[in-house]
Amino acid sequence: MRNYKIKLFYVLIFLSISFYSSQSFLNAQNPSSITFNDYEIENKFPLGIKFDVNATSTSRITDISVNMWKGEIGVGVYKNFDFEFDQNVNASLFWYTNSSDTYIPPGTNIKYQFKINNESGDELTSEIFEFVYHDINFSWDSIVDEGFVVYYHGPVKNRAYKILETIKETANKMEPIFGEYVNSPIAVTVYNNPIEMIEGLPPESKTIRRELITQGMAFNTIGTLLILASGADYLGTASHEMTHILVHRSTEGIVSVPSWLHEGLAEYANIYPSFSFTNALDMAIINDDLLPLTMFSGQPGTSEDKLLFYGQSESFISFLIEEFGVEKMKELLVAIKSSTTLDSAIQETYGQTKVQLENLWRSSLGVSLYIQSKNPLVPTPRPLPTISLYSLTPQSGSSQIQNTFQDSISISEPTNQNQSNSTSSCNTKPNELNADYLTIFAGTFVFLIILLGRKYKE
Repeated sequence: MRNYKIKLFYVLIFLSISFYSSQSFLNAQNPSSITFNDYEIENKFPLGIKFDVNATSTSRITDISVNMWKGEIGVGVYKNFDFEFDQNVNASLFWYTNSSDTYIPPGTNIKYQFKINNESGDELTSEIFEFVYHDINFSWDSIVDEGFVVYYHGPVKNRAYKILETIKETANKMEPIFGEYVNSPIAVTVYNNPIEMIEGLPPESKTIRRELITQGMAFNTIGTLLILASGADYLGTASHEMTHILVHRSTEGIVSVPSWLHEGLAEYANIYPSFSFTNALDMAIINDDLLPLTMFSGQPGTSEDKLLFYGQSESFISFLIEEFGVEKMKELLVAIKSSTTLDSAIQETYGQTKVQLENLWRSSLGVSLYIQSKNPLVPTPRPLPTISLYSLTPQSGSSQIQNTFQDSISISEPTNQNQSNSTSSCNTKPNELNADYLTIFAGTFVFLIILLGRKYKE
């Protein structure tokens, strides 16, 4: 009996070795993998971006997609390539950026990543690549410091440096309020004149774009600025507009930040303020004719009211900071980020309503208090398209997904033109075991168990 058990033990070891050896043999005979051979990316501004990909696989490739992150937006938007299933695939995709929904401002840093699947269920995810989506009508130079980058072209290098210094100085001034957010990356594209800048603006009505001069625009979620360097107030524009990005980053949540807070903080931060706002406010104080500031969620419609609105907003924010301290303003931004309503955030921070705070400010100016009616009529702007001196551009919408691609992979160096990627492969899942082999193995094992049982009976 003892010798029989020893023999049976060795037989089981032999079968186990045979099992794993046969599995390795089958995998070697039927490998399954995807190889990402190379790709190219071509800037077609302002129309869009063209991607070309070449990949091979031992089984037919069924899906190729690219996930793209715009600037500082934390979620990616993906698109699928259109191609015929094959083991060797050359696929192309054109990502349009020439509509309101798809617009990307020039100078935006873009990250992108490819994902490839085949019929065997294998998946390859590439590393994350980067490039800057420039206006290809010009050859751009850049200066970089402390996470801020300014792109410029032509004979405006000195102005570009002044813009960079202005942004840094504004960030230092506002650090007590915005904290760590002042160190977040911001990209600035500097245009030399309005004609150049037209093609870089969002694709709104061409009539509006050509008749009105835009001094600058902030694209808050992306973290990109467009600045017109030929304007007399270009440094004030840079200081004001970059603050809009900081306001967005420090309050981003479900609460919509009202324009009086956005513009008030932006003009409070402005190290080159506009006297036109102050003059409009002084005249309204003399006439005791202020706007009901905190009743606005957006901005008034006329140019005159806009100037007054900016002046009131800056004065109100300055009053809150001087009266209650910088720390309270910082607490308000934190509360907005985590609250469900603006009113609750204000009440939580200051222990008063926004109307009560506005009336404290009005009292300090010596003007009439605002009496809120039971059925207040919220002022609305005229239904006319306008661009203010400092325009805060809302972000275009698009279907977004949470980043399901790898986010812990190395980032390649930025580049502006065509790129190519060296060959890379992925580790693939092993093939299924041959069904006949499993049947033989299972039958042998059962036979040995039966044989062992008979020996014990004997």
